[in-house]
Amino acid sequence: MLESLNILDLAIHLNIPLKGNQEGKQINHFVLDSRKKANPQEALFVCLKGERHNAHDYISELYKEGYRSFLIDEEVSIDSFPDASFLQTDNSLLAFQNIAKLHRDQFDMPIVGVTGSFGKTIIKEWLFQLLQSDFHIVRSPKSYNSQVGLPLSVLQIKPYHNLGIFEAGISKRKEMARLSDVLKCDVGILSNIGSAHQENFDSFGEILDEKLNLFNHASSIIYSSEVKEYNEAIQSKFSDKQLLSWGQRANDYLKIISQEKEKEKTIVTVQYLGETSPLVIPFIDKYSIENALHCVVFLLHLDYPLEIISKRLAELKPIALRLQMKHGINDSLIIHDPYLKDEESLNISVDFLKQQKGYSKYILIQDAEETLKTSDLSKKLDQIITIGGSSKEGIHFNSVSEFIDKHNKDQFNNAAILINGSFNHQLEIINQALQEKAHQTVMEINIKHLVDNLNYFKSKLKPSTKVMAMVKAFSYGSGSDEIASILQYQKVDSLGVAYADEGLALRKAGITLPILVMNAEPSAFEMMIKNHLSPVIFNLKGLKSFKQALDMNSDTKHFPIHIELETGMHRLGFNQKDLNEAKNVLIDQNQIKVQSIFSHLSASDDENKNEFTLNQISTFKSMSDDFRGAFDYSIDQHILNTNGILRFPEYQMDMVRLGIGLYGICYKKSDQRNLTEVSSLKTSISQIKWVKSESNIGYGGNNIGSSDLKIAILPIGYADGFRRSLSDGKGIVYINNQAASVIGKVCMDMTMVDVTEINCTEGDEVIIFDQNHSIKEFSRQMDTIPYEALTSISPRVKRVYFQE
Repeated sequence: MLESLNILDLAIHLNIPLKGNQEGKQINHFVLDSRKKANPQEALFVCLKGERHNAHDYISELYKEGYRSFLIDEEVSIDSFPDASFLQTDNSLLAFQNIAKLHRDQFDMPIVGVTGSFGKTIIKEWLFQLLQSDFHIVRSPKSYNSQVGLPLSVLQIKPYHNLGIFEAGISKRKEMARLSDVLKCDVGILSNIGSAHQENFDSFGEILDEKLNLFNHASSIIYSSEVKEYNEAIQSKFSDKQLLSWGQRANDYLKIISQEKEKEKTIVTVQYLGETSPLVIPFIDKYSIENALHCVVFLLHLDYPLEIISKRLAELKPIALRLQMKHGINDSLIIHDPYLKDEESLNISVDFLKQQKGYSKYILIQDAEETLKTSDLSKKLDQIITIGGSSKEGIHFNSVSEFIDKHNKDQFNNAAILINGSFNHQLEIINQALQEKAHQTVMEINIKHLVDNLNYFKSKLKPSTKVMAMVKAFSYGSGSDEIASILQYQKVDSLGVAYADEGLALRKAGITLPILVMNAEPSAFEMMIKNHLSPVIFNLKGLKSFKQALDMNSDTKHFPIHIELETGMHRLGFNQKDLNEAKNVLIDQNQIKVQSIFSHLSASDDENKNEFTLNQISTFKSMSDDFRGAFDYSIDQHILNTNGILRFPEYQMDMVRLGIGLYGICYKKSDQRNLTEVSSLKTSISQIKWVKSESNIGYGGNNIGSSDLKIAILPIGYADGFRRSLSDGKGIVYINNQAASVIGKVCMDMTMVDVTEINCTEGDEVIIFDQNHSIKEFSRQMDTIPYEALTSISPRVKRVYFQE
């Protein structure tokens, strides 16, 4: 970052007033998230405002923790923080971007800017792989590319760097020009543009034009001429720049003559400056080939000969963009981060590790050859283990095999473990050794998609509206503890579970959020009081029983409960007559405090029942307003579920309950496009065999007919949630992007599918459902709904969590 920077310098450079303490405090790093609290004495905390959270609200808390320098754009009671310094600006985000611009302008070195909808991170990391032996490269940590992420990345530039590679992304109009002014890239690369964030633009052309603004300061632009829209837009907008296109046109900078795919590689024959040469790309999918060709053009631009490029290209390694989280031995949690490391991205991974609550210790296992000396790392972790190389930091093993032979399994009891290093350094062996063993069928949960879905629903709400996230039924099959930890970190207001034992498990896992228990049984009241779990009270008997339980805990005051009303669903809930009596029980006592009053919409997803739904809402408002009027404190009202949030936003009241929408599923097609399904169910082929015509397959001996068939046996059955109703061709799975039908009866632990026309081998991945093959279609095959399909996935199916 800026050399010898103090807060007085910043005030002068930015031309903004410095309030409070006028001492020139040293600024060595910037913090934008109140949950990350490292080195507060040398940090400038940047107070940003979002739609639902305002960082200014945390100044008092941060001051207590040692922060003394703040960038603000609201009025703050300066006298309350006598030792603090405040940079006062009209817009904290713009000021922070201006700090990054000042820093960028100190360096005269080539900067590459990559934008698009997907492929940005791959291109950035592959360029790093191809050029790291020749340059000291600074690059965006992971996918830091936003209005905040790009400036943070730019602030990582050091005097010894001589090449920068940064990615930039936008979600709204007029964002990219700001990033362009921060980065001032010399070379721009346009990756593939999809539909991400297109809801904020009127057309594909508009989003393309916005992304191209990143290249306003560039002298050269790399892109594929294969897409007509890219070619026309770039030539029209940047006719004065050097356009380095690749494609099949005669005038392309790099002309593609042919592509030939083999088993695990693609041979691309190219022509450059009259020379024809084959390039071996160690991938066969379309997008990897596109990303690799972007990299080839940049290396040609740097005057690398095709011979050298070809050799380096053949050694490209796949980029793992996700943290992988699995259950480990001895009640441990394993997080594997195979990302190519720099200090910032390692700190991000360690912070993610520390988000996982309820573990007695936090451990880092690193390849010693990749070990990074990062500030305060030892303070964040209980133990550091290094493997191989010459480093002797922490507990050291000379090799992976020595670790496997000699490590003490007891040291991993109830531990959260981060395994940090690339796959080619054999740390995957350690990853496997520490994992809890399970069969080949897994359910993958994408954490980023969960958070994106949460933020999409938040965008539909007023800033004052609270969010209760429903994590009942094992978080709709996704895993209670893990999902709850993520939601707690994302600062939802409360959680909802079905039964008290679900809430108790969350408390034991370190969840401190308020937890509402929908089906609160009197036998569990004492345990709920002890563990601060708030019951839903739906009848007079339950209210009186809970009051008696509180009588046995005489010191308990104002214990929160939630009152459920019957408004037309005819399930649990008070009717008007009993509600009046409940009101009399609750008035003029101090043991119980009604935290909220709510009801359920039974048909919020059915447009044909809008009148019924509106009548439910009207009934609820009438009953709850009358009830609330009897108390001298505020009581939250809530009735909207996922589809209610989207279809009846005018009735969001004080709080909403977000359930299936978190997992990427909703009724409205227009909103479904903006959500991403979180879960994927996958297995693999255990065996392949040819079956002669007229043979019988499976239980019941179903005859296969007059043709020989090639079948694959899969280790998944109705005990895993792959129902028996999918038998005899009703169920479809996907192998190597081709559909395979179930043949015969689904067994308890196995299923047979027809792969006669599919090129596949034993061990190949099998998709039951994922983002490309919707859970909605899978549930339709079973003649049910996504709720039931997700919650039916057996606990014996291992849950694997990914953080992109």
